[in-house]
Order: sequence, then C-alpha cells, then structure tokens
Amino acid sequence: MGPLVLRQELSPTSPKSVHTKGSVPHALLYINGLVTAFHIFVTACPLREGNGAMGVPGQNWADRMLGRKNGECGFTLIEVMIVVAIIGIASALAIPNYVQWKAQHDLREAVSEIASNLNLARVVAMNRNRQATVTIQLSGSGVVQVSGNTPGVAIFPAQTMNGSVTGLPGGTTNVVFSSMGLSTASANQAIQIANSKGLVYSLSVMPSGKVTWCATSTCP
Repeated sequence: MGPLVLRQELSPTSPKSVHTKGSVPHALLYINGLVTAFHIFVTACPLREGNGAMGVPGQNWADRMLGRKNGECGFTLIEVMIVVAIIGIASALAIPNYVQWKAQHDLREAVSEIASNLNLARVVAMNRNRQATVTIQLSGSGVVQVSGNTPGVAIFPAQTMNGSVTGLPGGTTNVVFSSMGLSTASANQAIQIANSKGLVYSLSVMPSGKVTWCATSTCP
C-alpha cells in the first residue's frame, strides 16, 4: 500500500467566504509528509536487500555503514531516533496551523448557523403571523449562544456554539422580525462574532429582513 495523500475539502458555505491563506495547506503538507516518512520507514526492510556481483545477494552500503550482517533485518536505534525526530518536527510545525484553522472553521460554522436561525425565525414570523425574536448572547460558560421564540412558543431550542467561539463584541443582541418578515430595526443591525484567536466575522440584518454574513469584521 502506498503512502496516503491527504486532501483538503472546502465547502463554499457562503459566496463571501474567505479562507486564511497558507494555514490549512501547510498543515496538510506537514501531515502528508509525516505519513510518507512513516510509510518509508515501515517498508524499509525489503529495500535493504542488496545485490552483489553477478546478481548474488549481498549487503548494501547502508548495512555496511551500520555494521549489520548480511541477511539481518530490522531497525537500529539511530534509525528509530531519526524517525522520532522527524515525527516531532512535523508535529511541532503542523499542530499550531491546525489549531488556528480549527478555530477559524468553528467561527465560520457558528456564523453560518446563526444566519440560518435568523432566516428560520423570519419565516416562522410570517407563517404564524406574529413577531419572532432571536437572541444572541454569551452563555454561562462564556460561549456564544443563540435562541429564538415567538410569544410563548420556542422556535428552536437554545444552541451553544463550539467552544472556541467566545466573543460577542457588541454584547447581547435581539433581532425581532414582524409578522411581515421585516426587521423592526430602522437601520441595518450589525452583529459581530469572534473566536478565541481574535478573528471576527459579522452578520447584517437589513430592515427588509434580509440576513447576510461575511468573513470580515464588518459587512459591506
């Protein structure tokens, strides 16, 4: 079996989505290199079978340098230490990039989910012919939470975002849709959502009730 090749699958959740350049590709390249090195290591034994003159089996140069007798197979302590060092270096380079990418992914997912909940509340307000309110706030554990209801009836249960989505720069926000599906605010409502790495995405609710989000701190 050959070395594994990892590919990044990107889902265009929003036409305005922006990916951080370099973070994910570098992390995947490091991990792919690690898998390739491991594959070479575990399949190295058959490659050591050298050939002498006239096709007679003999030692290869690596066996002679390491003092290995002809026909012996296995790994020396030096070889194991080299592979461990490669794994350590690759991990040290890949993990920080992965952590940053994961925090960005969680933020993108949270903003997209909040936008979907706002659109759901708008539809419910028109279908039930009554106001619908969506509340975006920090939960007791400091993570962004969203809930929606019409008078006396919940539209959807309170949903807590992933643990890295911890910032709500504008504080608690209530978005209210009328029975016509319009926002009761007289101007655009801007809602900023931030993650633990300081990255900020934003949502915008227009007076017409249209909801948009973008991968920047302010929507145009």
